[in-house]
Amino acid sequence: MQSSTVTGRINAKAFELLQQHPEGLHWSELLSKIEASDPTFHPKTVNGCVWKLVEKFPDKVYKPSKGLFRLLKYKSTERLMKNNLNFRKISSTEPVVEYLTVVISQHLSKGKRVFWLVPGGSAIRIVTEVAKRLAKEELTNLTVTLTDERYGPIGHKDSNWAQLEAAGCKLDDANLQPVLVGLSLKETTDSFSKMIKEDLRQTDYSIALAGMGPDGHIFGIKPKSPAVDSDKLVAGYKWDDFIRLTLTTQAIKQLDEVVIYAVGEEKKPQLDDLSKRIPATEQPAQILKELKKVIIFNDYKSS
Repeated sequence: MQSSTVTGRINAKAFELLQQHPEGLHWSELLSKIEASDPTFHPKTVNGCVWKLVEKFPDKVYKPSKGLFRLLKYKSTERLMKNNLNFRKISSTEPVVEYLTVVISQHLSKGKRVFWLVPGGSAIRIVTEVAKRLAKEELTNLTVTLTDERYGPIGHKDSNWAQLEAAGCKLDDANLQPVLVGLSLKETTDSFSKMIKEDLRQTDYSIALAGMGPDGHIFGIKPKSPAVDSDKLVAGYKWDDFIRLTLTTQAIKQLDEVVIYAVGEEKKPQLDDLSKRIPATEQPAQILKELKKVIIFNDYKSS
């Protein structure tokens, strides 16, 4: 592709961005990302190039749905991306507890190193019950940390780790890794990132339990937050509720399995939206479609 001209450089940037997003990018996202990449690009020129992208390069890009651009080479994975979400309808937390206990126990019994990431919020009671049932296991090969944390002093009242401890969550002999260690936000973000990188490198099986917010957020990735498009493993950012620390898409994609717990009337619209193509900036839960294995325990529907 000739990239010496302005239009050539815009087209090259468009393909670079689509390469980075196998799931595709919506019109508005593609435009904003191209314009942000080079302030000298005129918005009308960018708009014209994107408008003609499929017409000019039908052998490279296509639109699987209105307003969505995707590289043709990723078309073969479209069916997989649509169907990798396993919905399981439940009426209590017991199936979630049982599933997590069995998966973790089976890997530990084979001498595997297991990395388990846990949330706060309504899922704390699930984590606590799984911890109780794992008590009879040999846990020296189990490493546990958070999917996300709320920044502040060690043990502050809104800390997910402190709330887990207050709920009586104990995993004797496991390698427990709190996120808050008394450092600045930047230092804590860097420390958390290094920890996640090392844990992912050393583990044989990684599994996360996470909730889903009424706004469609997962882990600590809020809609339109800096965490959505971060190229780091961990993002630390100030939001309207908390100063948040969270694994990003870059880290979550490396996990072997993600288990989602989403119950309540307010979650149903978000569960329905997972069948649609919505930008991750609007619904971060769309990230789930890109993962290796996802089970969504909910009180609404089954696959």
